[in-house]
Amino acid sequence: MGRQLLLKKLRGTLMSRNIPKIVFLLFSILTSFYLFRSSFTAYFFQDDWFTIKISKVETLQEIWSFFIPRKDVIYYRPLGMQMPFFINRILFRQDSLWFHVVMFFTFLLNVFLVYVVLNQFIKSKLLSAIGSFFYSTSTLHFILFYWMATYSFVLGTTFYLLAFILFIRFTRGNRRCYWLSLGLFILGLLTNEMIITLPVVLFIFLIFYKGKKFVTWIIPYGAIGFVWFSARFIFFPIPAHGNYSIRAGFHLFSNLKTYLLWSFNWSEVLTEQMVHLFAFNYQLDAYPFVVSVTMVCFIAFMILLFLLPFILGIFNRKKQKLRLFIFCLLGYVISLSPVLFFTQHKFPYYLTISQIFWILGIISIIESTVKRKSTKNLFISIIAFLWILQAATTIEFNTKIHWAPRRADISREFITHAKERYERKPPDVIFIPDSSENRLALNDQDAFQVVFDNRRIETIYVLYDKRIQD
Repeated sequence: MGRQLLLKKLRGTLMSRNIPKIVFLLFSILTSFYLFRSSFTAYFFQDDWFTIKISKVETLQEIWSFFIPRKDVIYYRPLGMQMPFFINRILFRQDSLWFHVVMFFTFLLNVFLVYVVLNQFIKSKLLSAIGSFFYSTSTLHFILFYWMATYSFVLGTTFYLLAFILFIRFTRGNRRCYWLSLGLFILGLLTNEMIITLPVVLFIFLIFYKGKKFVTWIIPYGAIGFVWFSARFIFFPIPAHGNYSIRAGFHLFSNLKTYLLWSFNWSEVLTEQMVHLFAFNYQLDAYPFVVSVTMVCFIAFMILLFLLPFILGIFNRKKQKLRLFIFCLLGYVISLSPVLFFTQHKFPYYLTISQIFWILGIISIIESTVKRKSTKNLFISIIAFLWILQAATTIEFNTKIHWAPRRADISREFITHAKERYERKPPDVIFIPDSSENRLALNDQDAFQVVFDNRRIETIYVLYDKRIQD
């Protein structure tokens, strides 16, 4: 009887300690679902059509072709692009809604894994849960939820986080976790190229927190990464030209500045129209509320997260926190390094991994800045309010003017009209009004060839033709 009472009391204590964490994780799920709710009805567009096209195979031998790098695209993501679209066609008959559902549940798994990673460095379960809330509501996910071709960034982050977590557990004595981590790293490389940075991050983690004891265990990660890198740049050269031109120069700092602003939940439109930090082109005169909220939140973040800790001298008093902050800064830049060299190609979804280090840095600052519990709760509440205000404002703004929802709607409109008009027999030629948005939404020739399962169908883009209006 006494033993049962003790177990009951222990269970109650554990539950009471975990309640804040569970509440925040559930709040993260509900809030992110609400913020990104409109994306669930988004239709296939742009690269989605190309990926559906190249993933439409019938035999095992053709499935193997997924893993042979293509020379006509810069990416190599067989587990992140071809395989998910192939599985979606087999299980759900290429239904866009089910793809969004799978995307969202993979994203929720990442939110939980972010909590686990944060908790390896921040011992407060509540702050780790708050950090996962920041990640789940980050506006970097906006394009990801609309554009199914970017699923590799979500799934790749899953493999990255699992490999990182298991490696940390390996350093604490669990040898089996090492081989699992290495295997997940390989799967990650087959999913998304951003995973190539993991060996460098693991090396820095060891130097900062474990000394030289486990450094030799990084060699297999580096060797596998080198083989992958050689294959992509030597044996299967990437088409690095146009928007994908790669070179070193001052644009590296410009790209880093843009990614930093996106990390604060800025809209892409604002960064594109920014003349300098507090001035924008006249196109944004119609959106004064968005600009005002962005500026107010940004200034507040600068004061609360950087100026105030600097004045209080928290890093001078706590060398351990300074070490963590430097680790976060290095992790952020290194995780972004594969795309910083692009001259004209940058998107927020490249932050799916880097944002984790960014948020870890923010949480560590919050933990160190204020010690009194009541004051800390107020401090956290203010930052959380500013974060969600900026995120909600940006997402609402993006929903109205961003190219992703716009092109998804254009694609749905043309495809729906074509299916109704050519229900019995599709023609050899389909005429579409000529515009860059129409071409991008339908990915030039791919959309109708996929929909009608006929690669001979030709889409002709014309300035005007009566047959379009029929």
